[in-house]
Amino acid sequence: MLKKSLNFFPKIYYPFRRLLGKYSEYQITTLQILKSHQGNWFLRKRLYKQLELSPEVVSGRIIPPLIKDDLIESTREAPPCPDRRTAMDRITPDGEKFLQRAISSRKQFIKEVLELMSEKHRETIMFLLRKVDKEISKKALDILRRALIKTE
Repeated sequence: MLKKSLNFFPKIYYPFRRLLGKYSEYQITTLQILKSHQGNWFLRKRLYKQLELSPEVVSGRIIPPLIKDDLIESTREAPPCPDRRTAMDRITPDGEKFLQRAISSRKQFIKEVLELMSEKHRETIMFLLRKVDKEISKKALDILRRALIKTE
């Protein structure tokens, strides 16, 4: 069973990677984070934390290609930056269009992969995804509770 799964992985992963083009999953996630702030400037320090990557990786490898391709814009000017050591980023209209195409392609790809599976396998995947979602929700609530206790 494991060997079959491992053989199946490249058949799924590599076509999925091609959907993203030259951008990494982290770059797509960066666009999603910036889009969720509806065009407002977003403090790069918060981006490091949300991506769980070092400032060097985010500022050196994730952000520059997105700026170069005009998918995001960045500033160190005040306002909106509190000081010149701080960078702030926001998604551009081109970035929003690209992200929408990437999300649509991803959804279509997932749909096609699921259609290749039997009904039993789809049910198993949905069961596992619900279980993972439930566990993530429990952990998130626990983190929130601990944060609230600290602030009291």
